[in-house]
Amino acid sequence: MDLDSVLFVQFLLVLEEKIPGLLFEPDQINQEAFNTVGKLIDWIEQHLQLESSDV
Repeated sequence: MDLDSVLFVQFLLVLEEKIPGLLFEPDQINQEAFNTVGKLIDWIEQHLQLESSDV
């Protein structure tokens, strides 16, 4: 995903609003980790599963 840093943060904020239970930790996220849509989806799925198992 070819986003500058401002658009990247805005994109993550929109995802947090649209996906219940999703929360990005700014200190743990870097744009290179999400250089493809597939990696982003994998990260979201993994973290949503962790959140649901913590309940």
